[in-house]
Amino acid sequence: MKFSTREDISAPIDSVWETVTDFRSFERRALRNGIEVTRKADDQAGLGAGWTLRFSFRGSQRTLETEVTGCEPPNNMEFSGHVGGLDTVFTVELVALSQSVTRVMISLEVKPATLPARIMIQTAKLAKGKLDKRFRTQVGKYIKQIASA
Repeated sequence: MKFSTREDISAPIDSVWETVTDFRSFERRALRNGIEVTRKADDQAGLGAGWTLRFSFRGSQRTLETEVTGCEPPNNMEFSGHVGGLDTVFTVELVALSQSVTRVMISLEVKPATLPARIMIQTAKLAKGKLDKRFRTQVGKYIKQIASA
């Protein structure tokens, strides 16, 4: 199952790239939301950087292992992860439309790796429209935060 959206932001691509790759701010935000974050390599910020995230979802403790698997500054970054029978690929692409406008394209692909995960994905496909809307809303909120920074 794939979710994707794109937004235009009134900021130069280098500024947007700096904000998108500010992993420390993402870690702080996750901690504020009750997610336990462990960085795999303290000093690494690009390709190969990784995290272990522990959080509660629907009454169960989950562990997400994720790492940066692709990085081409200042145009795109790709994260791959695994959580509870699901393999995920999260991609952020930036395109400079002009000196002061950047298009941000974000996608999340979720693939089942186990039979229970396949059943869960099939069930989620029934609510794909609602999930798409929620994804676009959350990305839009994040883009507005970047624009106001």
